[in-house]
Order: sequence, then C-alpha cells, then structure tokens
Amino acid sequence: MTSVFPKSEEELVFATRKKLRIIYFSILALFVCAFLFMIIFNIIMVDSYRDRSYVEPFKWISVGISVVFGWYSIFFWSTTYKYTKNYALMFKNIKEGLKDKGEGVFTGYTFEIRTKDGVEFYSMKLRCEPKDRRYDSVARELLVYREVPPIPLAYGQKIKFITHSNILIAFEADDPTKTANADGQPNKENNSEE
Repeated sequence: MTSVFPKSEEELVFATRKKLRIIYFSILALFVCAFLFMIIFNIIMVDSYRDRSYVEPFKWISVGISVVFGWYSIFFWSTTYKYTKNYALMFKNIKEGLKDKGEGVFTGYTFEIRTKDGVEFYSMKLRCEPKDRRYDSVARELLVYREVPPIPLAYGQKIKFITHSNILIAFEADDPTKTANADGQPNKENNSEE
C-alpha cells in the first residue's frame, strides 16, 4: 500500500513543533532579561546616583516591547503553534489509534476544505460495500490532508484503503485497465473495446 504521509513528514512535524517552542521561549527569556535589566538599571541609577533621566525612556521602551511581545504571543499561540500542534497530534493519534481497513469504488473528490481537530482536509468520495446487507452500497467520504495532491483515480476504479478516524492513511488502487472474465483472467477483448 502507498502511504499518504511519508515517514519523514511525521519526524519533521514533531521537530518543527519542538523548534517553535524553543524559539518562543528564547524570545520570552530575552523579553524578561530586557525588563529585568531596565528595572535594575533604574533602581541603581535612582538610588545610587539620584539620576532619574532614564526613567521616562525606559518606561516607553518597556511599554513598546510589552505590546510587541504581547501581539507576537497572541499570533504565535493562536495560529502558528496551534496548527503545528494539531498536525502533530493528528500523527500521534494515527500512530496510536485504531485503524480501519476497507475497499470501495472511487466516485470523485470534494475540494471544499473542512477542518477536523484543527487540521484542514478535502474529501474523497467512495461507494463501499455495506457492513449491513440491508443496503446495496454505502457512500463514504474519506478525508485527505489538504497538502496531499489528489490521487489520480478514474471514476469507478476500485481502491483499498486504511483510515484512522476517517482520515486516509494508505491506499492501493486497482489497475483500471484490468477487468476479469469468469475465469478470473484479464479480459483483453473487453479492454480493447473500451
């Protein structure tokens, strides 16, 4: 079966999440150090030398860097880190969670982007055999990660798949040029007529 997510992708997303944390906390440490420097410098200058000339500039500098750092923190935690964290969580759930195997007939794609657990997907439509024999077939939509290019499948082509929580993990498509006759052998006459 062909995996939708290469192994390097999983390693990359966890490394990226770790790198983002290191960057944020390094900037936080610089911010705290700058603040402590300004406070200690002001205290020394005022108490020891009776010089208040640094109070006003340091006040406006501290307000400025606080506002910049605050906006950076809001942006970082609400967009950049949040999406990477959700993507890494998806990989963790795929690795540890239950897998569902099945097969169906490809009927098309829906490229409308949907969000599931903070990660964006488009969907692949399949017609599958029902688990319950009361129905002829069941329409099923598998979620495909938005950065994965659409799998080149022909309408009516059979596909075997592995999913986790309806997210496509791996697939194997049958050759669309092969059709079988009653003996199970490829029927070349039918293929040439098509």
